Amino acid sequence: MTTLFDLSDFQESEPPAKSHACAGEHCQVCQRTNTGQQAKKLGAAIVKRDESWWAAAAKWLWEMPSGTKFTADDLREAIGRPEGSGNQFGACIRSWAAADKIIHYGYGQSRVKSNHGSVHRIWVKA
Repeated sequence: MTTLFDLSDFQESEPPAKSHACAGEHCQVCQRTNTGQQAKKLGAAIVKRDESWWAAAAKWLWEMPSGTKFTADDLREAIGRPEGSGNQFGACIRSWAAADKIIHYGYGQSRVKSNHGSVHRIWVKA
């Protein structure tokens, strides 16, 4: 019987790290990691998470009455920006939506000048 490959040649090691398209010395992903140079060698990145910001965001949502509409701009105005990546806004809101704490209501324009009127989702606290 002929095989396409021989499994005896396969050596299992640690699970492969999630990789990114590293830009080398100026890679933004690697600059935001806990392990910097080590992440570059692995081709993986562990993005820093601002735990105090996440706790403040959870408290803000908890204190909000049910049925209240909000956007990421409202979250920014209430508790400020997280340390590290601004992508934490989206990650936080997506986690709330996945946990059915909030429901998508519609779309609106951002009020933040640097966003140049980009479209944002409007959410309602469940």
